[in-house]
Amino acid sequence: INWSQKTFSIDISDRFSGINRMFFDNSVFDFYSSLFNGASLITIKDELLLTPRKIILYLSKKRCSILFAVPSFFVYCLKLRSFTSNDLIDLRAFVFGGEAFPKNMFRQLVQIYGYQKEFYNVYGPTESTCICSHYKVKEHDLLSDKILPIGKIIDNVDFLIVNEELQEVSNFDIGELLIGGSNISPGYINSEDLNLKYFIQNPMHNQFLDIFYKTGDLVKIDDDDNMYFHGRLDNQIKRMGFRIELEEIEQAFNSLNYILESAAVSKSNSGIVQIWIFITSVNHDKR
Repeated sequence: INWSQKTFSIDISDRFSGINRMFFDNSVFDFYSSLFNGASLITIKDELLLTPRKIILYLSKKRCSILFAVPSFFVYCLKLRSFTSNDLIDLRAFVFGGEAFPKNMFRQLVQIYGYQKEFYNVYGPTESTCICSHYKVKEHDLLSDKILPIGKIIDNVDFLIVNEELQEVSNFDIGELLIGGSNISPGYINSEDLNLKYFIQNPMHNQFLDIFYKTGDLVKIDDDDNMYFHGRLDNQIKRMGFRIELEEIEQAFNSLNYILESAAVSKSNSGIVQIWIFITSVNHDKR
């Protein structure tokens, strides 16, 4: 809450979009950053979410000033031409996270609104209470196709970048991101095996209890001191901001008695993540 107030200069005149449903972890930012900083939270009915143009018109009417959504939402709106330069006049900041924002689509958003709006790329898994790093996009970021950085770790968050032996990597090397601090979840309910695997003691010391979460995300701090995402240790993907384990999809297909083998892969098409399933079956008439 303190970080959001300082970063976005939130005051009582601000109005957050509330576009993230309460079962989605992105809503933590909307809910706590608005109400606990004296700002307002715009409520949005579910049926509005089915028509992007109506959402943008509604947020414009409600004078939304801070809009946080997954990049997939912005890509969806851009593809349906739901944004115009006459919309969202009161908006100060576009905030996006939960997955990568394709550079070609992001350029379209900036082209519509220009840099009179601010653009923030944020990162953070649910287990770290969502946002744990952020980056304010600059004009020079659009000159290359390099992925946007996930920026610098926010206040009150600890982090380590380690190799497979849980040793800190050298500067500018890729490693797994571990996140610690008071924002870390106490663990998964009734899942002790997962807790032992992902919530570990700080590998740098054993002097007191100091739990870090193993994100499974590979990152590197570049020469501009910002952190960049470099993939996963596993086959987990993000679609519409949601985590999807490709192995679980394969298990579901393999449970069918006429499936011999299956493979699930992800493919990005202009910013929309598709999941493709390849199978071999006993009876080729069943597909």
